[in-house]
Amino acid sequence: MVPDGLFRTYGTVRSAAVAIFLISSVIFQRDLYSRMNRGCYAVFCAGTLMVVAGGLFKASYKLLYAFGICDFPALSDCFMPFQATGFTLTAAVMFLVSMIMILGMGYLSSKDLTKASMNWIGETVNLIGMLTLLAGIIDLHRNVFNA
Repeated sequence: MVPDGLFRTYGTVRSAAVAIFLISSVIFQRDLYSRMNRGCYAVFCAGTLMVVAGGLFKASYKLLYAFGICDFPALSDCFMPFQATGFTLTAAVMFLVSMIMILGMGYLSSKDLTKASMNWIGETVNLIGMLTLLAGIIDLHRNVFNA
């Protein structure tokens, strides 16, 4: 159950992190298309799509709940299987700082999430992790793939 005091902007922050990851993934997929064999590229794309899907489901759940539309826990429950599978498929292309933030999210999810403050800390870590990933991919895109 989502704790009391969870503001509507909380779901928006989650959606922003998902959008940043999606943008990062599309840039990286375009850069890697001609540089990876088709099998590896397909696994990478499947992984990133699963991560995005899991994030979208979780963000949708939080927005629907925060706006009082409905409490549909299946959207929230499918987050971890999608994220875990997706990140496993794409682990070879993750950046160190982004991975540390993602692991931090795992640690934070084991804490008392009945407090709105813990949710905000978790979402802040998530957003920083996704921004770090985007920055790394843009840097790689500019300096390696377009050199």
